[in-house]
Amino acid sequence: MDRVERTSHTRKPRLRPAVGWLVVAMFLTGCFPFLFGPPPTPTAPPRDLRGQTLVIYSGRRESAIRPMVEAFQAATGVRVDLVVERTAELGQRLLAEKAQPVADIFIAGTGSEAELLARQGLFYPYVSPAAARLPPEYKDNEGMWVGLAGRARVILYNTQLVAAADIPSSVFELTDPRWKGKVAISGFDDRTTVSWVATLVVMRGEAFTRRLVDDLIANDMAVLPTSTDVRQKVAAGEYALGLTNSPAYWMQRQEGAPVAFVYPDQREGGIGTPVTISAVSIVSGSQHLEAAQAFVDYALSVEATRLLVGPPNYELALFPLENAPAGTVEDFRATPVRVEQLADVEARVLALFSPPF
Repeated sequence: MDRVERTSHTRKPRLRPAVGWLVVAMFLTGCFPFLFGPPPTPTAPPRDLRGQTLVIYSGRRESAIRPMVEAFQAATGVRVDLVVERTAELGQRLLAEKAQPVADIFIAGTGSEAELLARQGLFYPYVSPAAARLPPEYKDNEGMWVGLAGRARVILYNTQLVAAADIPSSVFELTDPRWKGKVAISGFDDRTTVSWVATLVVMRGEAFTRRLVDDLIANDMAVLPTSTDVRQKVAAGEYALGLTNSPAYWMQRQEGAPVAFVYPDQREGGIGTPVTISAVSIVSGSQHLEAAQAFVDYALSVEATRLLVGPPNYELALFPLENAPAGTVEDFRATPVRVEQLADVEARVLALFSPPF
């Protein structure tokens, strides 16, 4: 699907022939010596940011973000006021404050939520040099948002209830009668479930996704309030399988639970495993732009990424990272879907699939 245009851009004017020949003549006669010689003298280093205050709205839980925020404060001397709430509620605050923004930075729980807010003109475009290490599907071309870390949609299973020979390798196998009443998933209060259904719609279409969801519900798949409920009930043996996010395995393993997981649909011709990213943006109208840009740069650094993907978060690094505790997105074949495509269909997904989710 083509990239959705959000804003109009002024095209750069073409050089007129006479002007073009003048530029060529100047080029050949040495009027631009720096093109062949040393680069121009670099500009002055960034000014001292100490004493500035950034307001960060975070749709991720505080325990996931606070260590990285505190490390940024220690490294830069910038004070951070962190406001933590659900991404949807914080998005409404951004809209209400659009004329007089309070926040400088917005951290969205999912990339599609960031994309939808960007389409309403809430973010300032900034392409951090550190974003170059990320694959294109995990960042906005215009710099309206950039991914921080990822969660894969995996099949979590209880090793005491599922024999090695029976482990499903695809989400489409969960409609098999052998799994009747044995599978759990979180509802749409968990935005990653919205992203999962949206991914199916993008990859296979509405009609196919409707049939799949109907078949799963007919097979007595349980819809639980949160992903925490899913992982805990699978670990306790109340359900054999859970369709949930990859950190669930690592969290339960720390508690000694008998669980394991698979990245589904990895076979040739399969749709791959969906990845949901969190994302960071600079709020349009920020009064502390330089400090906000410094925060984005830091959030994409190796140091900050280790804090984001390490315990207790256990998320996936979005770029190659040695000894990442829960791995990286390069460890499996991800579903080839862009965030913009998910944003295009999520409103319809919420309307069509509520209930059962």
